[in-house]
Amino acid sequence: MTQHFHGLGDKIAMEQNEKIARMILSSARVAKRRSLAADLLKGTVTAMELIRSPGECDKYGVDGLDPAKSSTDKDLKWLEMFGGDYIVLGDPRYPRRLLRMGTPPFCLRWQGMLPMGGCLAVVGSRAATRRTMANASNFAAVVSDRGYHVISGGAYGIDAAAHRGSLSVNSGTTAFLGSGLGTPYPQRHIPLFGEIIAAGGGVVSLHHHEFLPFPGAFIERNRVMAALADAVIVVAANLKSGALHTAKAAIQMGTPLFFFPGTPGCDSLASARGTALCEPDAIIDELAKIGHP
Repeated sequence: MTQHFHGLGDKIAMEQNEKIARMILSSARVAKRRSLAADLLKGTVTAMELIRSPGECDKYGVDGLDPAKSSTDKDLKWLEMFGGDYIVLGDPRYPRRLLRMGTPPFCLRWQGMLPMGGCLAVVGSRAATRRTMANASNFAAVVSDRGYHVISGGAYGIDAAAHRGSLSVNSGTTAFLGSGLGTPYPQRHIPLFGEIIAAGGGVVSLHHHEFLPFPGAFIERNRVMAALADAVIVVAANLKSGALHTAKAAIQMGTPLFFFPGTPGCDSLASARGTALCEPDAIIDELAKIGHP
């Protein structure tokens, strides 16, 4: 399996059985995710200890951590068969920016490449107009040409327009799914996801390959994008758009937030520490002022 990591320094091997145990943990229900993530990173507990000790599971409210019932073996075989890869929390190659989340994913799976930095999250409503989709596509094309890697959620509307904008200038882009890699959602975008991988980008999931999406999975996916990105740009949104979850996560984690004015959801961000800018060069200049490349 090919891995693409950037700027990660020294690599220290994690035991393979612990990696697999953390992959199994990613499919379990965990009531105290923040505490468990912190202890896994500090090394005060391991996923193997959780599997062996029901008492440790009770401490963190872990339910469903049963290797015998886990789909991890199938997941690993699927990743190998379809050129995918995975990384677990605590591996030195794990994207450091995701640690800002407090509850970082226990495991990431992907096909193609996994971006580590230099990313702009370009997001917005599924129910977008031709004008706002053109704005997203043009914006993504320009910032991609300037060397940024555009990430988005692979959904209809603004997300797809952003991915296609990057592809139009032969640049890599990455789609973060709310589903599993083997059950990509929306299914009508399977050809788009194939184009993204073929162009040197990636498709990323927080879940096992057969995972079917539900609303909470998209919210978590949005938080991951906000943590990984140098900035979040909301192109168009109504007041109930999922893109506002990404914006909220950006504010909570201190990720710079920009928006295109003119839609109700975007305009609501003016009172939430968002900056109304829609010109790519202006946003790049603002990022440079606050120390982003």
